[in-house]
Amino acid sequence: METVSSLVNTLPHRRSARRSRARSAGELVVFLAVVAAIAAAEGAVSVGGGGWFDASAQVVWTPPPWFSRTVWAVVFVLLAVAGWDIWRCTRTAARRGARMGYVLCLVLLAVWPPVYLGGYPLIGPPALWIAFALAVVLTASVVGLALAVWRTARAASVLLLLAACWLLYVATINIGDAVLATLG
Repeated sequence: METVSSLVNTLPHRRSARRSRARSAGELVVFLAVVAAIAAAEGAVSVGGGGWFDASAQVVWTPPPWFSRTVWAVVFVLLAVAGWDIWRCTRTAARRGARMGYVLCLVLLAVWPPVYLGGYPLIGPPALWIAFALAVVLTASVVGLALAVWRTARAASVLLLLAACWLLYVATINIGDAVLATLG
């Protein structure tokens, strides 16, 4: 039977564990909100600037819009959870680099859709080639981040690699559209 003093000694630990879980859940909500804001901005660009895309010739492996939207939603959740896991798990020495790598991925993810969907009506096929370069850099950044945090945040690495598969697929659509638009 436990003594009263042993129970009292464990109470602060239990309180701090609850506080830690609540803080971690709050951090996850922040990551989901940031990534949701990027997704909303992408949605606004695709609705506003994507009209040319639906009317243009597309590569045969372009998925239907409903499928693409669904997978993008999953990819955004994967990226948010991966960011949260990186935030929680990376050690002090690697933390800054991992966090900066994650921010770079989010910035590239925020920049790519406006260039791809919004740039074409403004400058034509060169926008698609620029967007393809961004897609390659984005995919490489996500893969590089996954490899960099493999030891400290393995779950994040797996989530990032899953997201990178979609990003690579999207890059192939992007280059296919650039070729088709250039050839006219």
